[in-house]
Parts: sequence; structure tokens; C-alpha cells
Amino acid sequence: MQSGRRHALRALRIGGPVRGAATLLHESRIPTDHFQDSLPKMPVPALSDTLSKFLYFAEPLVSDDEHLLARRGASAFAGAEGQPRGAAAGVLEPDVFHTKPKVSQTPLWREAVRLMPRSVAFYGAAATGAYALDMSQYANLFRSTRLPRPELDELSTCSDSRHVALFAVCLDGSSPEELGEVNRAMLHGRGIDGWLDESDDTRGIDRWFDKSFQLVVTENAKAAINFEHSWGDGVSVMTDAFTTAALKKGGVSPDGMMQMSFQLAMAKMSGRTVSTYESASTAAFKHGRTETIRAATPESRAFTDAFTDPAATPSARAAAMRAAVRNHSRVSRDALIGARRHGYGSLREGSAPLAPTRLSVYVGAGMDRHLWVLQRMAAERGLAPPLFESEAYRRLSKIVISTSTLSSPALANGGFGPFHPDCFAVGYVIRADGCGGQIMTYQRDSTGFADCMVAAMREMRDVLHVDS
Repeated sequence: MQSGRRHALRALRIGGPVRGAATLLHESRIPTDHFQDSLPKMPVPALSDTLSKFLYFAEPLVSDDEHLLARRGASAFAGAEGQPRGAAAGVLEPDVFHTKPKVSQTPLWREAVRLMPRSVAFYGAAATGAYALDMSQYANLFRSTRLPRPELDELSTCSDSRHVALFAVCLDGSSPEELGEVNRAMLHGRGIDGWLDESDDTRGIDRWFDKSFQLVVTENAKAAINFEHSWGDGVSVMTDAFTTAALKKGGVSPDGMMQMSFQLAMAKMSGRTVSTYESASTAAFKHGRTETIRAATPESRAFTDAFTDPAATPSARAAAMRAAVRNHSRVSRDALIGARRHGYGSLREGSAPLAPTRLSVYVGAGMDRHLWVLQRMAAERGLAPPLFESEAYRRLSKIVISTSTLSSPALANGGFGPFHPDCFAVGYVIRADGCGGQIMTYQRDSTGFADCMVAAMREMRDVLHVDS
């Protein structure tokens, strides 16, 4: 023992290549990266499709005059501004999601897929309704951490580390006394100044926000996960989706109903329709991460208008609610894995955007990531297209409601931080016996938003079976 201090040694085995240790994981018949070579690459959407969606999703957020300016900017960008520059830049070009589990979640199917060549395994699985997901993020699940840097943190994975950790815990040591030291330790185990100045000996206490994830187990056997997001996305940790029987019986999408309750809550609270983000996985494509599901649409605005209009009949409210929920399901499929391509109307000035209509081509057809890359390319070249200077683009880019569903029966609840001071961050769950979530915000009224959300859910429930 050093300097008379008492130390406790604690050893922890997480599982892995430890000699003589029993494995904690069962061995899969199909190798983890069996589908990786044959996963399709994420396609780049047609510029006209992305711009049409931009105008469609911006419509409920801006005035008619602001939308007209955005339409002119989009038309210019689709012509002389966007396409030649994009072409010159040269850029315009396992988990398994089972759609037929009775066919594909069987030992015979696993054996057949295992014997397929890796180069065609994805397509063989897809033929039976099973869509393999990208597994590249799993390499960073363990042995990974963020290393603080002055301008941008670095994600580091120690590939040669052993899955054994030995901790020497000083029982007589003191915690940081200065609030600034405590705050720095919360950001990174040693505090960012400690990483930049090796003479600083500040230590974190019991929450490590720079590690890929931390499993926190309490004395009463309850557990929680502290999750750092840069190494991967929720699909790598939480996979099995579920729905509530009551909403299914009512013939509506549970997720769509939750999203519309957020829209109605905001309408009740502020009288506005605001830019809303819902996370979607693109893990069906090689190295796919996430795309944005846009919950605020012309259909959602018509729905909130009906529910905030005292003269609206229950039948009118029910019809508007079902139309908005159906439309949200279509928008979600557009951004999610194996989504169907939708048509969002014309770019012609004076023509109204069209609601999504089904086509038969399966592509990854989200809008936000494509539009963001185009904006970054323009900025790097010192360009300022009117499209990206428009009020419509500014409103669409400022997320006011950020949402993500926690789709694992192993999790009771959870949440995440808001993007900026005006943002509501909503982590929500949908279960067989009810639904709920965590609402976090810096400066807004989270209690008021929660009250409006509960009121919205009750009003929507009351008309669920009207004219169903």
C-alpha cells in the first residue's frame, strides 16, 4: 500500500479472449460479418427528389411568402447551381431485420445462409424477407473511448486491449472540490484540461461520458446504461421493436400516434408547428448510420388544426388524425431501412407539394443527410446558394423537438440531451400496458410540454374508434 493509504483491488472480466475463461456469449451459426461484403451501398438520392422533399417538409413551418422564396431557391439550385457542381465533385453517384420470421428465423434458414458466399449472402437472405444490417459499428462497441482534443474529439479503439480490467480504488482519496473540476470530469474521465495538460491529475468519479458505454449496477440489482453516441447508433444496442395492443386494435401505428401527440402538444403549448426530428436507422446499407424522419408535415398541421379548432367534430378530428398517422408511416418508410421511394411533388413555382405516394423502387430515400452534405460542399467552396440562405432552410434545420424511441423490453426508460437551448429532447417508450418518456430541455417548460402531451394523448384516444 502506498503512503499508508488503503486500496481495494477490483477485477472485472467483460468476456473475450481471456485464457482459461469461459465465454459469456453463445456462438452464432452465421459469422458476425457474413453479410458485410454484400450489403448494398447507401445510394445518393436524386437532387430533384431531395429538393422536392425539402419544400414539402418546410411548408408547415413557414409563411406562404417564405415558402415561395424557398421554391425559387430550390429551382435555381436544381438547375445551374446544384447539379454541375455536384457532378464536378464526383459525389452524385449480424443484425437481421426479419419481415417473415416464420421463414427466416429458423435453424434451416441460418444454415442455408451460412453456406452462401459472402458476396451474395445479403441478396439470398433478402429473398426470404430477411434484411441483414451493417455490423461495422460493433468493432467500436468495446475498448473504445473519446480522446479530448482542442477542436474536435478523437474516437479511439484499442484493438490490442484484453477484456480484463483491474482497478485500484483509493479509499482515502478526496473528490474534486472546485465546481469547475467536477464539470470537466463529467465531460471526460479526467476533464478536458487534464488531457491537454498532463500535469493535471483530475479524475472522474462514477460516470464516464467519454467511454462507448457504461453499465451502472446499483446495490438493489437495478441497472442503467450511460451511452456515448459517436462510435455507433442505437440500433447496435437496442434492436427489437414492439407496439401496444390497443393502438394496433385501433388500426393505427403506435409510433405515428406518439409523434402526432408531440405535434399536438406543441400546438397546444405555443400555437406553432415546429421542425421535428425522429431518428431512423440506415443500417441496411454498408456503413449506414442514421437518417431523419420528419414528423412535422402538412398532414400533421391539418391534424393539429382540427384538434385545436373548437368547432371541429369528432369525426373530422378522427379523420385528420388517421390521415396524419398514415402519412407519418409513409414518411418513416422513406427514411428507414428498405424504404419505398415516394413522390413529393413538383419544383415548378406555383405548384403545391404533393403528399407521399407509393412507388415500387426500394431505395434509401432520406432527405436530411443529402441536403446537409450539399450545404457543406457549397460552404467549403465559398458559395452561398439562396436555397441555404432561405428562412425555410433555417427553420427546417433548427430542430425544436428531437425524439427517439427506446425500443427494447430490457429498458424501463431513458433519455438524451437537447440540441440547443430552445430544443425539447424526448426519449419515449411504447409498451403493451402504456407509453411514456423523458422530456429534457435547457430553457423551455418541460413540465408544461409534458402536461400538453398527456392532454393530447387523451384527446386522441377519445376519437380513436370514431368512424374506424
